[in-house]
Amino acid sequence: VTNSYVERLKAEGNTVEANKAQISGLRDQQDKLKQVYNKQVEELKKLKSAEGDNSEAISKQNVRINETATRIAHATSEIKDLREQTGKRPETGLFSGITSKLDSVTDKAERANGLFEKIVGAHLVAYGITNAFQAITNHISAAVDAGMEYDQEQQKMGAVWLTLTGSSGAASAMVKTINDLSVKTGQATDTVNELEQGFYHLHSSKTESDELTKSMLNMADAVGLDSQQIQAVTQDMVNGLSRGTASNGMLNQISQYFPMFRENLAKYETQVNHGKEVTVADLKGMAMAGKISASDIENVFNQLG
Repeated sequence: VTNSYVERLKAEGNTVEANKAQISGLRDQQDKLKQVYNKQVEELKKLKSAEGDNSEAISKQNVRINETATRIAHATSEIKDLREQTGKRPETGLFSGITSKLDSVTDKAERANGLFEKIVGAHLVAYGITNAFQAITNHISAAVDAGMEYDQEQQKMGAVWLTLTGSSGAASAMVKTINDLSVKTGQATDTVNELEQGFYHLHSSKTESDELTKSMLNMADAVGLDSQQIQAVTQDMVNGLSRGTASNGMLNQISQYFPMFRENLAKYETQVNHGKEVTVADLKGMAMAGKISASDIENVFNQLG
């Protein structure tokens, strides 16, 4: 239905409204996909509890989670592109009414045998004022729309965190932290929110999810990752850390984004083994033997961040 409505608007030449309708449909899709993602993560936890870490069912569930995260990222990218295409917004509200009245005055003046035009070029002044009001209307309309959209995002974010934490106070604290980190790091609020949610699923601890989120944002800034890359590596980490021990595949995935990770992990494992030197080459065998714990990964990650 949304797609047919968008096509109709485009056919009628109303590109701006078509883009807005498409954005609305994509945001609904995002919300549903995020609900699916959360349910898939919960199902993964149940599978691990029932079947251990190496079953085929767990592998398939990880694939489903990755596919859902990919669809969310694509929807986010499409929304961003559509917002950039939308450009100036149509005139609405009070100032649009004032503009139309001024246009009407100008039209009448032009029809009055040039009399109004002869009086100190008043019709030119009126035309200039009309253009000024058009510009003001565009900016105010954009600001109002942005404010309403921001409020809706904040409400949705608060509702999700209320479900996760079970407390309105804890939910408000999480939302405040997410907004603060977004401002400090320059990352979009939804990107920071996704990080916090992913890490919160590991331990249900605000302190630990905040620390990992800050580390991820700092390291991503250091190596120049974009929002999609940040979400991808976070998904890899959450999936790996939820198993309790690090796999070699997980180390490869993290190192793909953060080349300095393996070297620092080797140094950390050397300290944990009371001075017995662990080299980067040793990490593969240790991971295969289940000797690198999830907490080791988190500690190294937080040290780097």
